[in-house]
Amino acid sequence: MSTVVHKITLERRGSVNTVEYSPQEWFINPVEPGCDKKYWVVEGEQIIECSAERRALIDSGELEAARYDKLIVVVEYLKEYVERKFPDYVQRDFLLKLWLASEQNNQEVKAYIYPLIAWIANGQTLMREAKKRINEATTAEELSVADYDYEAFALWYQTQPDVTNEHAEELLNG
Repeated sequence: MSTVVHKITLERRGSVNTVEYSPQEWFINPVEPGCDKKYWVVEGEQIIECSAERRALIDSGELEAARYDKLIVVVEYLKEYVERKFPDYVQRDFLLKLWLASEQNNQEVKAYIYPLIAWIANGQTLMREAKKRINEATTAEELSVADYDYEAFALWYQTQPDVTNEHAEELLNG
């Protein structure tokens, strides 16, 4: 059995019967460069490793794609943890009550809700720090370890304020 590589897509198929593949479309038993397939290019009737400049572009593009994905994960991670205790609709209710308390100059309700706002703000600070580390990574290795300070994150999560919309409503309506 043989190996074939498509001349345009560089799809590699091993253990094939070469009779089933056209030499106009496929390299039959080609000499493959000793590098990752993502660096392969076709030059004439052979497969070679791309130039150092192109290799750097490929690596840079992959790093940026990985960075983008990791930034999304960091944001979603914080959102998931906040929503475990305070789903979106609960957060909106608190914001409405805070607005009403401000309109009514109700300091008791504001003081009751502010610890929640401070807690979320502290979580966002941890997220911004993680995003900064991710954005500062210049290599795939650095990016792989750039993340939250999970010890600080765990401590932050344990400090959730004990507030409820029901009690805020009671305070608001006297």
